[in-house]
Amino acid sequence: MVGHKKNYDITSEIIQAKNILWTCQQCGVYHLVFSSFIRTGNELTGVNFIDSKVEIERLIRLRGISFTILRCALFMENIKIQPNKRKIEGNYSGETLVPYIALADIARGAGIIFKNPGTYKKMTIDLIADFLTGNKIAEILSLVYHGRNFKYYAVKSWKLWILKPDVYQLRRFLEKQNKQSFHKMFVKTQNFFIGSRFNPLKVGEFLTKKLKLSDRIKDL
Repeated sequence: MVGHKKNYDITSEIIQAKNILWTCQQCGVYHLVFSSFIRTGNELTGVNFIDSKVEIERLIRLRGISFTILRCALFMENIKIQPNKRKIEGNYSGETLVPYIALADIARGAGIIFKNPGTYKKMTIDLIADFLTGNKIAEILSLVYHGRNFKYYAVKSWKLWILKPDVYQLRRFLEKQNKQSFHKMFVKTQNFFIGSRFNPLKVGEFLTKKLKLSDRIKDL
Protein backbone atom coordinates (compact mmCIF):
# COMPACT_ATOMS: atom_id res chain seq x y z
CA MET A 1 0.00 0.00 0.00
CA VAL A 2 1.24 3.46 -0.86
CA GLY A 3 1.34 5.74 2.18
CA HIS A 4 -0.39 5.16 5.51
CA LYS A 5 -3.90 6.42 4.83
CA LYS A 6 -7.06 4.48 5.63
CA ASN A 7 -8.00 4.41 1.94
CA TYR A 8 -5.69 3.03 -0.72
CA ASP A 9 -3.85 5.80 -2.56
CA ILE A 10 -4.49 4.88 -6.20
CA THR A 11 -3.23 8.19 -7.60
CA SER A 12 0.21 7.88 -5.99
CA GLU A 13 0.59 4.27 -7.10
CA ILE A 14 -0.19 5.13 -10.72
CA ILE A 15 2.21 8.11 -10.62
CA GLN A 16 4.93 5.81 -9.29
CA ALA A 17 4.19 3.33 -12.07
CA LYS A 18 4.45 6.06 -14.72
CA ASN A 19 7.79 7.16 -13.29
CA ILE A 20 9.11 3.59 -13.32
CA LEU A 21 7.93 3.02 -16.89
CA TRP A 22 9.56 6.27 -18.03
CA THR A 23 12.80 5.26 -16.30
CA CYS A 24 12.70 1.84 -17.96
CA GLN A 25 12.45 3.49 -21.37
CA GLN A 26 15.17 6.03 -20.67
CA CYS A 27 17.59 3.42 -19.30
CA GLY A 28 16.88 0.85 -21.97
CA VAL A 29 15.55 -1.83 -19.61
CA TYR A 30 15.34 -5.01 -21.68
CA HIS A 31 12.39 -6.65 -19.95
CA LEU A 32 9.92 -5.59 -17.25
CA VAL A 33 8.13 -8.00 -14.89
CA PHE A 34 5.14 -6.41 -13.17
CA SER A 35 3.51 -7.97 -10.09
CA SER A 36 -0.24 -7.41 -10.43
CA PHE A 37 -3.30 -8.96 -8.79
CA ILE A 38 -5.39 -11.93 -9.93
CA ARG A 39 -8.71 -11.46 -11.67
CA THR A 40 -10.60 -13.09 -14.51
CA GLY A 41 -10.49 -10.24 -17.03
CA ASN A 42 -9.30 -6.70 -17.76
CA GLU A 43 -12.39 -4.92 -16.48
CA LEU A 44 -12.58 -2.76 -13.36
CA THR A 45 -13.56 -4.68 -10.23
CA GLY A 46 -14.60 -1.99 -7.76
CA VAL A 47 -11.64 -2.83 -5.52
CA ASN A 48 -9.28 0.15 -5.41
CA PHE A 49 -5.96 -1.67 -5.16
CA ILE A 50 -6.97 -4.10 -7.92
CA ASP A 51 -8.28 -1.40 -10.24
CA SER A 52 -5.04 0.55 -9.89
CA LYS A 53 -3.27 -2.56 -11.23
CA VAL A 54 -5.76 -2.68 -14.14
CA GLU A 55 -4.71 0.86 -15.09
CA ILE A 56 -0.99 0.12 -14.67
CA GLU A 57 -1.27 -2.96 -16.88
CA ARG A 58 -2.91 -0.75 -19.53
CA LEU A 59 -0.06 1.77 -19.28
CA ILE A 60 2.55 -0.97 -19.61
CA ARG A 61 0.97 -2.25 -22.82
CA LEU A 62 0.85 1.26 -24.27
CA ARG A 63 4.57 1.94 -23.62
CA GLY A 64 5.77 -0.56 -26.18
CA ILE A 65 8.41 -2.11 -23.91
CA SER A 66 9.01 -5.83 -23.46
CA PHE A 67 7.03 -7.04 -20.44
CA THR A 68 5.47 -9.93 -18.54
CA ILE A 69 2.64 -9.43 -16.08
CA LEU A 70 2.32 -11.75 -13.09
CA ARG A 71 -1.16 -11.65 -11.60
CA CYS A 72 -0.51 -12.84 -8.06
CA ALA A 73 -2.88 -14.24 -5.48
CA LEU A 74 -2.92 -13.14 -1.84
CA PHE A 75 0.30 -13.83 0.05
CA MET A 76 0.42 -16.86 2.34
CA GLU A 77 2.73 -14.85 4.59
CA ASN A 78 -0.23 -12.63 5.53
CA ILE A 79 -2.26 -15.48 7.05
CA LYS A 80 -2.47 -14.57 10.75
CA ILE A 81 -1.94 -17.49 13.13
CA GLN A 82 -1.79 -17.49 16.91
CA PRO A 83 -0.44 -21.00 17.67
CA ASN A 84 -0.73 -20.67 21.45
CA LYS A 85 -4.42 -19.77 21.14
CA ARG A 86 -4.96 -22.24 18.28
CA LYS A 87 -6.47 -19.34 16.40
CA ILE A 88 -6.43 -18.14 12.80
CA GLU A 89 -7.67 -14.65 12.01
CA GLY A 90 -8.80 -13.41 8.61
CA ASN A 91 -10.66 -10.64 6.83
CA TYR A 92 -12.90 -13.04 4.93
CA SER A 93 -15.79 -15.23 6.01
CA GLY A 94 -14.92 -18.79 6.98
CA GLU A 95 -16.55 -20.18 3.83
CA THR A 96 -15.07 -17.74 1.29
CA LEU A 97 -12.56 -19.29 -1.10
CA VAL A 98 -9.34 -17.27 -0.96
CA PRO A 99 -6.50 -17.74 -3.51
CA TYR A 100 -2.94 -17.86 -2.15
CA ILE A 101 0.68 -17.85 -3.33
CA ALA A 102 3.94 -17.81 -1.32
CA LEU A 103 6.31 -14.88 -1.87
CA ALA A 104 9.16 -17.30 -2.58
CA ASP A 105 7.18 -18.80 -5.46
CA ILE A 106 6.50 -15.37 -6.94
CA ALA A 107 10.26 -14.78 -6.86
CA ARG A 108 10.84 -18.14 -8.53
CA GLY A 109 8.33 -17.28 -11.22
CA ALA A 110 9.99 -13.94 -11.88
CA GLY A 111 13.37 -15.69 -12.01
CA ILE A 112 12.13 -18.08 -14.68
CA ILE A 113 10.94 -15.13 -16.77
CA PHE A 114 14.15 -13.13 -16.41
CA LYS A 115 16.15 -16.16 -17.61
CA ASN A 116 13.90 -16.56 -20.67
CA PRO A 117 12.28 -13.15 -21.34
CA GLY A 118 11.64 -13.87 -24.99
CA THR A 119 9.50 -16.89 -24.12
CA TYR A 120 7.20 -14.85 -21.89
CA LYS A 121 7.21 -11.55 -23.79
CA LYS A 122 3.85 -9.71 -23.64
CA MET A 123 2.31 -12.52 -21.58
CA THR A 124 -0.02 -12.27 -18.59
CA ILE A 125 0.40 -15.16 -16.17
CA ASP A 126 -1.80 -16.10 -13.20
CA LEU A 127 0.05 -17.14 -10.03
CA ILE A 128 -2.19 -19.05 -7.64
CA ALA A 129 -0.87 -22.07 -5.74
CA ASP A 130 -3.89 -22.87 -3.62
CA PHE A 131 -7.41 -21.68 -2.92
CA LEU A 132 -8.93 -22.47 0.45
CA THR A 133 -11.51 -21.18 2.91
CA GLY A 134 -10.48 -20.03 6.38
CA ASN A 135 -12.34 -22.96 7.93
CA LYS A 136 -10.45 -25.39 5.69
CA ILE A 137 -7.10 -23.91 6.76
CA ALA A 138 -8.08 -24.44 10.41
CA GLU A 139 -9.07 -28.01 9.59
CA ILE A 140 -5.71 -28.70 7.90
CA LEU A 141 -3.72 -27.34 10.84
CA SER A 142 -5.82 -29.32 13.31
CA LEU A 143 -4.98 -32.51 11.41
CA VAL A 144 -1.27 -31.70 11.17
CA TYR A 145 -0.95 -30.80 14.85
CA HIS A 146 -2.67 -33.62 16.69
CA GLY A 147 -4.33 -32.41 19.85
CA ARG A 148 -4.45 -28.80 18.69
CA ASN A 149 -7.91 -27.83 17.54
CA PHE A 150 -7.41 -24.69 15.44
CA LYS A 151 -10.36 -22.41 14.76
CA TYR A 152 -10.80 -19.67 12.18
CA TYR A 153 -12.14 -16.26 13.23
CA ALA A 154 -13.29 -13.75 10.62
CA VAL A 155 -13.31 -10.01 11.21
CA LYS A 156 -16.88 -8.77 11.19
CA SER A 157 -17.92 -7.36 7.83
CA TRP A 158 -19.21 -4.12 9.36
CA LYS A 159 -15.89 -3.51 11.11
CA LEU A 160 -14.04 -3.78 7.81
CA TRP A 161 -16.56 -1.47 6.16
CA ILE A 162 -15.85 1.20 8.82
CA LEU A 163 -12.14 0.68 9.55
CA LYS A 164 -10.73 -0.89 6.37
CA PRO A 165 -12.99 -0.02 3.43
CA ASP A 166 -10.48 -1.28 0.83
CA VAL A 167 -10.24 -4.66 2.53
CA TYR A 168 -14.04 -4.71 2.71
CA GLN A 169 -14.14 -4.18 -1.07
CA LEU A 170 -11.72 -7.07 -1.52
CA ARG A 171 -13.87 -9.29 0.68
CA ARG A 172 -16.93 -8.57 -1.46
CA PHE A 173 -14.88 -9.20 -4.61
CA LEU A 174 -13.70 -12.62 -3.38
CA GLU A 175 -17.22 -13.59 -2.29
CA LYS A 176 -18.41 -13.02 -5.87
CA GLN A 177 -15.74 -15.29 -7.36
CA ASN A 178 -16.33 -18.99 -7.79
CA LYS A 179 -14.36 -22.21 -7.49
CA GLN A 180 -14.29 -22.74 -11.26
CA SER A 181 -12.56 -19.41 -12.00
CA PHE A 182 -9.95 -20.03 -9.28
CA HIS A 183 -9.38 -23.55 -10.58
CA LYS A 184 -8.64 -22.25 -14.09
CA MET A 185 -6.05 -19.85 -12.66
CA PHE A 186 -4.59 -22.66 -10.55
CA VAL A 187 -4.16 -24.90 -13.62
CA LYS A 188 -2.42 -22.08 -15.51
CA THR A 189 0.00 -21.64 -12.61
CA GLN A 190 0.82 -25.35 -12.59
CA ASN A 191 1.45 -25.29 -16.34
CA PHE A 192 3.78 -22.31 -15.92
CA PHE A 193 5.84 -23.89 -13.13
CA ILE A 194 5.98 -27.40 -14.62
CA GLY A 195 8.85 -26.47 -16.94
CA SER A 196 11.01 -25.51 -13.96
CA ARG A 197 10.48 -28.89 -12.28
CA PHE A 198 9.04 -27.67 -9.00
CA ASN A 199 5.57 -27.16 -7.61
CA PRO A 200 4.52 -24.02 -5.72
CA LEU A 201 3.84 -24.48 -2.01
CA LYS A 202 0.36 -25.35 -0.81
CA VAL A 203 -1.07 -23.41 2.13
CA GLY A 204 -0.89 -26.45 4.43
CA GLU A 205 2.77 -27.05 3.62
CA PHE A 206 3.65 -23.40 4.05
CA LEU A 207 1.92 -22.98 7.42
CA THR A 208 3.30 -26.28 8.74
CA LYS A 209 6.84 -25.11 8.01
CA LYS A 210 6.07 -21.71 9.48
CA LEU A 211 4.75 -23.15 12.76
CA LYS A 212 7.60 -25.64 13.06
CA LEU A 213 10.08 -22.82 12.63
CA SER A 214 8.23 -20.81 15.28
CA ASP A 215 8.44 -23.75 17.69
CA ARG A 216 12.18 -24.09 17.10
CA ILE A 217 12.73 -20.39 17.82
CA LYS A 218 10.86 -20.72 21.13
CA ASP A 219 13.06 -23.67 22.13
CA LEU A 220 16.27 -21.68 21.64
